[in-house]
Amino acid sequence: MWIMGPGFLCQKLICKNNGLDRRQVNGRSFLATPLSVIACFEVWQFFLLPEPIVNALASPLPPLLAASQTDQSFAELQAEARRVIASEHFRKAERSKRLLAFLVEQAARGVAGAANEYAIGIAVFQRNAALYSTGEDPIVRVHMGRLRLRLAEYYLGEGRNASDCRIDIPVGSYVPRLLPRPPQPVRMLFRGLRCISSEKEIDAFTHGLGEELRYRLYRAFGARLALPAPGQDSADQLRQLGVGFVLEGSVRQDAGTIRTALRLICLDQARTLWSEQRDHADDMSLRRQEALAESCCEALSSLLSPL
Repeated sequence: MWIMGPGFLCQKLICKNNGLDRRQVNGRSFLATPLSVIACFEVWQFFLLPEPIVNALASPLPPLLAASQTDQSFAELQAEARRVIASEHFRKAERSKRLLAFLVEQAARGVAGAANEYAIGIAVFQRNAALYSTGEDPIVRVHMGRLRLRLAEYYLGEGRNASDCRIDIPVGSYVPRLLPRPPQPVRMLFRGLRCISSEKEIDAFTHGLGEELRYRLYRAFGARLALPAPGQDSADQLRQLGVGFVLEGSVRQDAGTIRTALRLICLDQARTLWSEQRDHADDMSLRRQEALAESCCEALSSLLSPL
């Protein structure tokens, strides 16, 4: 016996899932949640909700993702979501995985509009429909922020080269979309300068110029500047790190003249793309180091800015 309140007759049990019953009462769809069980009588409370939300909440949640959508774009979205969910970066993020799976599945089923904060709170985070208030319980907003951050971290790290697309969930929306992966900026590795001299003064000048170059190269190229890492110096290893160019050089002295040589090597073409030498007298001051480093950065910025 179902006690529903005056004037209501329970006509049909449509489905039962996630602790909720979807019932049709006098031709209208309701969600029911149990309030108590008295002997053999179950007492339920009914909530009148928009049909899209009823459909969303009554649908079975995918364990991860169900490949039920034949449309290619949604199939690609589902495939990318599976890849993300299976990644090491998401391995311990159970709530983020469940949330992403739910949002992608709703989009693939064509009911993405039903994925609002209230529906997500009940379906994904098992909130009680009788008590849940989005104004008082921010769980959906908190975990949406964490999911967006985790996705951004994944595509900057583990997923940087995993596929040609990425999942994006715009702020203020619960509808995921698949975007082409933006082209990765070509990185430049600075190997440092080699001192071809036994004199301590020249060695100190070489180290000082190298430090000045690192500073100014970072100012000019930011994250595009890579520094040497132990065991990662072969051309293939550097390409895997997104490095397309290598800057190297040397400093030597002869008869009172100091010569600084720099060259930029293109890994893909295996050739020297740019080379320059600067001679100066025995001036090893900070001003000289700054001038040489600035001249080098200007030339490289002009050469690499379109890449």
